[in-house]
Amino acid sequence: MDQTEPAHPAEGVPAKAGRDAPMRDGTLRDGPVRDGTVRIEPGTLMQKVIPQNLVEPYLSGQRSVIAGFAHQAEDAALLHLADVWVLRWRSLQMQAYRLPPPALMAYGASQRAPAAIGQPEAGRGLFEVYLGATPIPVNTEMFQITPAGEQFIARYDGQAWLRPAPGG
Repeated sequence: MDQTEPAHPAEGVPAKAGRDAPMRDGTLRDGPVRDGTVRIEPGTLMQKVIPQNLVEPYLSGQRSVIAGFAHQAEDAALLHLADVWVLRWRSLQMQAYRLPPPALMAYGASQRAPAAIGQPEAGRGLFEVYLGATPIPVNTEMFQITPAGEQFIARYDGQAWLRPAPGG
């Protein structure tokens, strides 16, 4: 695969076999909630919306961490986002995903465990987790999502963001 090709199709990531609807008993599909920590299976594709004012700091190397609210990409696809920038990465065993901190509850984070937001397609809930500042994982990808679709922007190789060649 070319270093600047997206690692997955623009139309979304197919669901893993055996991943059913979220549980109602305090467990996330990938694991139980313990002391506010949610176990996300290593290798799960995650997604975080980033504000446009952070795009250039990421691409120029001025920002080297991912932090804040994130979703499993499979769940985030149900949001039908438009006019946003996103980072997508494969979760690592060393990353600690948590329920949103109580201080953030006042800013719209759900208080349910795990945080179920809405009832998108097929009655599935959308789960929001909080990621403390962690180094950008190798092969993280940045996309711009517009009403016309997704545009691949760059992939992080562990040292720099690699952008596609112009016209390619």
